[in-house]
Amino acid sequence: MQARSEARYIIGVLDIYGFEIFDHNSFEQLCINYVNEKLQQIFIELTLKAEQEEYVREKIEWTPIDYFNNKVVCDLIEAKRPPGVFAAMNDACATAHADPKAADQSLSQRLTACSHSKHFALYDGNFTVKHYAGDVTYMLSGMTDKNKDQLLRDHLELCKGSSNSFLQTLFPEDLAQDSKRRPPTASDRIKVSANELVTKLMQSQPSYIRTIKPNENKSPSEFDVKRVLHQVKYLGLCENIRIRRAGFAYRQTFEKFVERFYLLSSQTSYAGDFIWTGGSKEACIQILKDTDIKSEEWQIGTTKVFIRHPEVIWGLETMREHYWHGMAQRIQTAWRKYQAFRAAKATKIQRVWRQKRQAFELIKFREHGDGLLGGKKERRRFSICSLRTFNGDYLMVNSRDKHTRGFLLREAAQIGSEPAVFSSRIEFLVPRAMRSARPMPRQLVVTKDHVCIVEEKVVDGLVQHALVSKIDVAAIKDLAMSPYQDGWTVVHLMSQPDLVFNCEFKTEMLTWLNSVSQAATTRNPDGGLQCTCRC
Repeated sequence: MQARSEARYIIGVLDIYGFEIFDHNSFEQLCINYVNEKLQQIFIELTLKAEQEEYVREKIEWTPIDYFNNKVVCDLIEAKRPPGVFAAMNDACATAHADPKAADQSLSQRLTACSHSKHFALYDGNFTVKHYAGDVTYMLSGMTDKNKDQLLRDHLELCKGSSNSFLQTLFPEDLAQDSKRRPPTASDRIKVSANELVTKLMQSQPSYIRTIKPNENKSPSEFDVKRVLHQVKYLGLCENIRIRRAGFAYRQTFEKFVERFYLLSSQTSYAGDFIWTGGSKEACIQILKDTDIKSEEWQIGTTKVFIRHPEVIWGLETMREHYWHGMAQRIQTAWRKYQAFRAAKATKIQRVWRQKRQAFELIKFREHGDGLLGGKKERRRFSICSLRTFNGDYLMVNSRDKHTRGFLLREAAQIGSEPAVFSSRIEFLVPRAMRSARPMPRQLVVTKDHVCIVEEKVVDGLVQHALVSKIDVAAIKDLAMSPYQDGWTVVHLMSQPDLVFNCEFKTEMLTWLNSVSQAATTRNPDGGLQCTCRC
């Protein structure tokens, strides 16, 4: 085994069992309780005392709390002038070391010098020390014998002369043969070890973890209330809690407080950025005012801000989380708006493109219709000045709403689910016996396979539709028109009487008939119907 080299920074864990208060307490319990008294003294100096000193240093107004300083108990045990318990025990061992009973009687006599302390009582061969954890009665019988150093000098010399460096470090005291000094007793070793531990802890920054023992049976389901209250009381927690309640639970430097909570004030932050141009102290005051914290809940020191109750800090942390949550919501909202705007613009572009594409197709379709006439027919003035879109289904025959007139026309035309490519009102030339034919209002419905003429009339106040004529597109031979601006059209059929009617949308009708025609007898090179214009 080799000792490690010293390090500049170390982390250590000190495990303390705690006070021992039994029915019969002896030298072992005195040593253990003495060490706990020393550690409690450090706890008081480093926490409770430092707490109040910080308030004084920071010029904070508060009510000081009196607490029990157990330094008097430590002096009662370890002091030399006036002699304490350990000093009296060492003297008793030195004067009557041969007889343990005589040494115990000598110890009883020497302990009367400690009776001046209100934390000590001697009676009936026992003595009581009022520790901070409670009063403990120790038995004098056998105590001096346990205080003696039973390790022989020969054994010490053997370990000191060992080649193992670890064994040599276990006994660092000088073993000179001609030394007339009294060898150290067990209490001396305990006191030296405790003082070295205290010195090392005073140079450190200790953090405390207090454990509570719920019962003596090591049972996870038992909770001894009296036992727990006793530990809470004598572990020094009560004094710490009292000072914390009377003082301030939270304290932080101005810079770190502003760095943590500057988002909570509109004067110190904007959109998550720090915009305060003044000092950190003024920024702390501004943040506390803007968060509506009562003035009695906080104080400003010389270098730190103090907040009395932890609920205030929890509230500030909650507000800080809400701020980030709100900022996240704003970012999400802005992103969703951007996505919606982007989608809307994309939809608009797509819609415009579809409209343009459809318009291009319709314009091409119209140009195809104009090419069918080939300049053989006069154009109307408004037809030349404007570019009308070919809608096709002007009577809404393709509508699925049963309450519309277009649906009734579909039923009358008996076209089923076949879509109508063109529908319009026309003047149909109706032949009469022994008289000239007469134009009558009718409805023209053109599908991919049929051309239907439907009559609309009112019978007993009700509108009724009747199918006048329904011919196949394949039965159309050709179309004839006049060279003038009128819309009269003659549909020559192969084996049926011709159809003569006047349609306002003659060019569009011709174009649709040309596009759906598949079986005409006379065709032009592009496969459509041939249209002739003559007087």
